[in-house]
Amino acid sequence: MPPMRSVSELAGDRHSGTNRMSIAALVLGILSIPMCFVFLPAILALGFGIAALVQVSNRPGQSGRRLAVTGIVLGAIGLVLPIVVFFALRDADAAIDMRAA
Repeated sequence: MPPMRSVSELAGDRHSGTNRMSIAALVLGILSIPMCFVFLPAILALGFGIAALVQVSNRPGQSGRRLAVTGIVLGAIGLVLPIVVFFALRDADAAIDMRAA
């Protein structure tokens, strides 16, 4: 009689392949750039990216580290971009007021 195999052995290693949280971090990071004034995709990209980095480091058979890091970087840009745009527009408005006076 053949030895009994568990369901996880029959299904294969569920920790192999690309980490799904890192894919979510990348997608949310990409969305955070055009939707930078919403903030939610950027915050979620950072959260999913950090969680994916922890998971990938604890699971040797998984890939997705670069995707997670890219999602974190894009999420950070998505958080900083509206602040930069706000100050740039404020300074541009001040410069226009100075010319008008």
